[in-house]
Amino acid sequence: METVLGTFRDGQVILEREVDWPNGASLEVRLGTSPHSASRPDGEDRCFDGSRPPSTPAEIEEWLKWFGTIEPFDWSDAERSRFEQALHESDEISKADMLKQWSVDGASA
Repeated sequence: METVLGTFRDGQVILEREVDWPNGASLEVRLGTSPHSASRPDGEDRCFDGSRPPSTPAEIEEWLKWFGTIEPFDWSDAERSRFEQALHESDEISKADMLKQWSVDGASA
């Protein structure tokens, strides 16, 4: 079964991407949050990947040991420059998408 996220707005569900479903297809719609959201309908905290955060002393200690194994991240000047350019481009795309969505919602840009 294909899963597509969407947003309920003004009585309609707006899907996050195009779908190729036949007209009259049966759907199941549930109120929820993104799996990447820290706020869950059940009120339980979740990590970015949807897993439960460590809560017992043993789980926390294991996580701290793992975290201590992460090597420092170091970029060359060229890598940093490429990253900053990609980040700028992503920001511009996000701004354009927001303006487009605002115009669909009827808000002024």
